[in-house]
Amino acid sequence: MKNDLEILKEQMKLLTQPKRLDSAKEFVLKHSFTDVSKIGDGGRKNSLIEYHFGVPWRISIDQKNDHLGVYLRCERNQPTTPWSIECAFQLEILHPSGKTESRQLEYVHQKAHGRGWGEFLKWEEMKKEYLVGDQLTVVAHVTIKSMIGFQ
Repeated sequence: MKNDLEILKEQMKLLTQPKRLDSAKEFVLKHSFTDVSKIGDGGRKNSLIEYHFGVPWRISIDQKNDHLGVYLRCERNQPTTPWSIECAFQLEILHPSGKTESRQLEYVHQKAHGRGWGEFLKWEEMKKEYLVGDQLTVVAHVTIKSMIGFQ
């Protein structure tokens, strides 16, 4: 027969083990970046952070080597507890006329980090085809497949 201390230790162990949430969760991030033509080579712009399912997310864009980079960033910073988020996402650039350019990817986030495409479009093509009033609209469609280390 277990004493109270042993029972308490077992309960604490269960509470501190990483938890896995397996049901799919979906959300959309949308941001219109302003003054895009002023980013400059090596520059970056970030959307504001939005929380979905208790996790901070944002979209970022950059200019590097005459290309537009577009990224989905998971900004969770939890160094003491192992965690991961397996997700599938689509990043899409929108023009008010309805024209779009998109890419899809699956990735497992395990630290505050962005994932996407450094060469999403050539910079001049982006300016000609998608930039309106020096604004660029980017949408991220995200499906979280599993989360480990969350309560």
